[in-house]
Amino acid sequence: ETEPVEEVIILENVVVERVEPTTLDEANSSLEAAISRESVTMAVYEGLLELGYTEEHPAVAMTKIDVENAKADVAYYTEQQAYQAEQEAARQEARKWEKRAAEYPVATKVWLYMKNEFGWSDTVCAGIMGNMMAECGGCWTSDLDWDVSGSNGYGMIQWIGGRRKQLFSIYGNKPGIESQLQFIKDELYGTNGVTKQVTDNQLNKIMNADSPEDCAYAFASYYERCAKSHRSVRRSYARRAYEYFVG
Repeated sequence: ETEPVEEVIILENVVVERVEPTTLDEANSSLEAAISRESVTMAVYEGLLELGYTEEHPAVAMTKIDVENAKADVAYYTEQQAYQAEQEAARQEARKWEKRAAEYPVATKVWLYMKNEFGWSDTVCAGIMGNMMAECGGCWTSDLDWDVSGSNGYGMIQWIGGRRKQLFSIYGNKPGIESQLQFIKDELYGTNGVTKQVTDNQLNKIMNADSPEDCAYAFASYYERCAKSHRSVRRSYARRAYEYFVG
């Protein structure tokens, strides 16, 4: 047998400095390059073995290191790709909320407060928002007029009578957005000395409704207690709010 001619083999370790990607495009590009390096180095490694070189041969050992380095790079950039994908998704979501806040600042603030401070589901937020759109939305939009006052009603829910008096007694004659939202929660749960306005069973139907439409109807029926003729339309407003804020 003829021994492989070692003199014709001129190899150098492939040393590629890892650069941490800062964007998803950079991560994708780096991962693609690492996969290519892995493929090339593996082909060289297998080619040397086919030529008859043993694992102990310096050229094979050197190439094997290149393969291991390339595989490590693939693993590293795969993780970076996943991380940057999450970051890009977060940036896109942030841009959506910036747009919403610019279009409907009050409604966006209300939605985020209910979500973040109260931990309410999207279904519940949309159901309550649908009622607010009917009460103070103006042309039935999400452009909420949070301190509107008329026909003895006040605010985003248009409180009247004793409920309005209790609202004012706690928060003054012009309760802000957050104060009104807290009062809604307190009326639902009977907390902070506020008169509970729904039964536990009614509260369960509001908070565990299967859809924004059902939540809106339950909220209108049990909490708002508006005329039956005004309840059904709030279902469509709740769906509109859900599609806008959740998509």
